Amino acid sequence: MIDDRLTDNDIVISSRISLIRNIADFPFVCTCSVDQLEEIEALVQKRLVGNPDFENVRFGGRAPAILERQLLAELYQLNDRFDAELAPKKQPASIAVGTDSSLLTQGTATIEVNDEDHFQLSVSRTDGDLAAAWESVNDLDDQVEQHFSFAFNDRWGYLTTSPADIGTGMRASVVMHLPGLAAKQQTDKIFRSLQRSNIIGRDAILDPSLEAFLTPEVREICKQPDMFRLTNLTTLGMDETALIQQVQDALPPIINFEREARESVLAEPNSQLERQTQDSVEQLCRLALADQTNQLLTNVLLSRVRFGVSMGLVSPESTHRVLQCFSLAQRRHDLEHAIASENYQDAASIRDQIQTLENQIDGGEHDQ
Repeated sequence: MIDDRLTDNDIVISSRISLIRNIADFPFVCTCSVDQLEEIEALVQKRLVGNPDFENVRFGGRAPAILERQLLAELYQLNDRFDAELAPKKQPASIAVGTDSSLLTQGTATIEVNDEDHFQLSVSRTDGDLAAAWESVNDLDDQVEQHFSFAFNDRWGYLTTSPADIGTGMRASVVMHLPGLAAKQQTDKIFRSLQRSNIIGRDAILDPSLEAFLTPEVREICKQPDMFRLTNLTTLGMDETALIQQVQDALPPIINFEREARESVLAEPNSQLERQTQDSVEQLCRLALADQTNQLLTNVLLSRVRFGVSMGLVSPESTHRVLQCFSLAQRRHDLEHAIASENYQDAASIRDQIQTLENQIDGGEHDQ
């Protein structure tokens, strides 16, 4: 979330377009038998993995939904109700991932298999260019459809498990960093107005469905979110270009409001923003070197520091240390995924990268 292009990308952090698809010859995942889920997984292995059109696709060995729930439990320190109420009743199949594919000019393509639907095809980018993401994911969709017949109705469009996804089956989303509007308590007002334009804004760090399961300590950390994901509410009745344009058109006014709010916060008498930013930098670096990183607190601190960087309150040296801390947090998260997916070759390489980053950050601490 903090990168070398921060001055050009200080508010719009990333974009993603996802397409929900189901195979015509199988029932929806929620009514599939275990044998049917395994048959779908075998078909994906046979038709996509190893196919020249998907040369960079790898098929993971662990179900994404199971893994993500375990990571969320650790991330948010969820209370004991979580396992009983949100634990999956049936383990879905694995995830196929392709990065730097020939289908892409920039970003990451993923193919989720047998989560809520048979397929979720996604392209994520590190900018707000939804049009480019759509071009890439549309190409990916065409490639996959050469090997599978999707469930489609001439009247309703693509058929999906959730009625909200019927139609194009498309979700266009943008992650925005809005600390100024959050400090001014203006985000709820803006998001209410966006709902009239078929757009919803949600906390991009904390899943709202998990709020009831948070411990009091974690709930206190999350009480004022400032990282939000904007996405279209429905997919029926409009084509993909129009849906993307709706989300794209919402960005400029929000960006302008956020810039005005940031200047207002900075101009407030007795503003503690600079001191809070520096404290967050130091706390973040100490946390990065801890044996057990609190990922949620790391994300909150990164958001605060990112705000300070955008306002010119952080030195280049401190910015570089924060970049290293963010990379370390990402690599640790990647290591958990690699181990859970039994991808031990990647895990060994990631461990080496983690060791290098820890040494660099520790050296920076001593130089201060």
